[in-house]
Amino acid sequence: MAETMQGVAENVEAEEVEIELPSEDEGKETSLEAVGEITTTGEEPVSDEHDQEVAEYSDSVKKRIDKLTYKMREAERREQAALKFAQSVKQELDTTKTKLNKQTKIYLASITQE
Repeated sequence: MAETMQGVAENVEAEEVEIELPSEDEGKETSLEAVGEITTTGEEPVSDEHDQEVAEYSDSVKKRIDKLTYKMREAERREQAALKFAQSVKQELDTTKTKLNKQTKIYLASITQE
C-alpha cells in the first residue's frame, strides 16, 4: 500500500488543499476546500481509439458467433433431413416386406391347392 501511495505521489505535479477545522466555539461545521488542479504525468488512454478498437473487436466477435451459429443451425437442419429420409426409407422397406410376405403366402397357397 505504501508503494502504491508513493507511486501516486510521484505522478502528481501540483496539488493544493486548504482545510479549515472547526474550533471548539464554532460547533459541528467543517469546511474542506481544494485549490488548484491535480495533474498526472502518465499518459491517459485515448478514449476514441479505445472505443473504436472495442467496437471493431466486438464486430469481429459478433461475426464469428454468427458464423458458428449458422454452421450449428445448418448441421441441425441436415441432421433432421437425414433422420426424415432414414425414416421414410425404413417405412418403405417395411411396406415392401409386408407386401412380399402377403404375396409369398398367396403364392404358396395357390401352389398347395393345385
